[in-house]
Amino acid sequence: MTMFNRFRSTAQAAVVCAGGEALSGRRRSLDTDDLLLGLAVTRASPVLARSGVTAEHIRAERQSPTPNDTAVLELFGIDRAEVVRRAVASSGIDPDDPRLWTLRRASGWPFRITLAGPPGSIVLTGQSRKAVEVALWAAGRSRRVSGDHLLWGLLADHHNASMAILRRLKVDFNVLWQHLRPTRDRAA
Repeated sequence: MTMFNRFRSTAQAAVVCAGGEALSGRRRSLDTDDLLLGLAVTRASPVLARSGVTAEHIRAERQSPTPNDTAVLELFGIDRAEVVRRAVASSGIDPDDPRLWTLRRASGWPFRITLAGPPGSIVLTGQSRKAVEVALWAAGRSRRVSGDHLLWGLLADHHNASMAILRRLKVDFNVLWQHLRPTRDRAA
C-alpha cells in the first residue's frame, strides 16, 4: 500500500512535482525545498498562495547551482515542455500523473520513504520524511492530507531548507500559522 492513499489529489500532485524537480535537478534526495517548490508550482496550499510566495520566488532563493534538465536542454534550443507534450501525445502516458507514482516506506527500513514514478525514484531526506509524517498527523485519522497539511509539516521544523527560504522571503510565520490552525481543528 502506498502512502498516497492518504493524500488528496492536490497534495499528491505537489509531491510528484517536487519529485520531478529533484530528479530533473539530478539531486540525490528529495528535500524540503523541493516540497515547498512543489506546493508553490501546483498551488496545492491555499495558505502558501495567499502569503504571496510563488514558485519563481522559491527558485530564486534555492541554494542549488546545479542546472536541471530543462536548463541544459534550453542551452541546445530544446523546449522540455514540448518534448514532454509530444511524448504524452504519442504514448498516452503523462509522467507527471500522480496515479503513476508511489510514496512508500521501505520494508525493513521504517525511516526511509521513497517516491517512485516513471522518471525514476528518489529517497526523501529525514526532514522531508518528517514533514510528510507531520502532514499525516495534522490531517488526522479520518481525513486525507492536503497541501496545507504538507505546509504544516514543513513549518514544524525550523531548521529545514524550506524554512530558510521562507525566512529569506520575509514570510510572516504568525500569519501562516493563524491560517493553518483551522486546518488542524477541522481534522479533529
